[in-house]
Amino acid sequence: MPKSLLASDTIRVARFPGDGPGMGEAFQLGDALGGAGPGEVPLSTVSVLNQGPLRRDLFTFTNMPVPVVSVTTGAGVGGKKFFDFPPGFIKHFSTRGILTVSVAAAKQADFTDATPEGDVGVGTAAPADADALGTDATDDDFGTSTPLTMSAYSGAVTIPTEAEAVFNGSATSIDLYVNVFIDAVDIDDSTTTEVLVNGWLLVCWMNQGDV
Repeated sequence: MPKSLLASDTIRVARFPGDGPGMGEAFQLGDALGGAGPGEVPLSTVSVLNQGPLRRDLFTFTNMPVPVVSVTTGAGVGGKKFFDFPPGFIKHFSTRGILTVSVAAAKQADFTDATPEGDVGVGTAAPADADALGTDATDDDFGTSTPLTMSAYSGAVTIPTEAEAVFNGSATSIDLYVNVFIDAVDIDDSTTTEVLVNGWLLVCWMNQGDV
């Protein structure tokens, strides 16, 4: 069984012939999570498989908190960053996974009933507004926005991949977020709350360098 990891742990990835810049180097898990500190470690286990320049990263989430905010009478939206790519042009091949979204007992009063509905996606930015996920391309440009229906404050979604694409992270590194949208009728007005995400995502990608 893989051991639990802390943000301060160092992961060393094997180097293969033809690996690009940043491959095969040691890094702290907290750096990959955007600086998550003690007590805020959204990943319980990480598996990194290199096949030449191709990366297959398996992210396993355990009670990762995703902030959700409703503005006045609008829908609730939010996102949580879980990965920073190294600098360069990132070729995305596929993203898929199964995620369970739930509401902790202390936050259930922020919702209008026990069966909130909405959507979940995986993108390169958190939602910029209360539009449905996918209205802004960056909400779900790695894992397609998928309908969520909870029962007793919990529901699972199977995330399908978006099409292959190249993302220019040569000047500013590309990030990855789990993004959540909750229908306006299912969340209290003007509320700041959170949901918890469990499950896994498998992301296949390659760093094409910065030239």
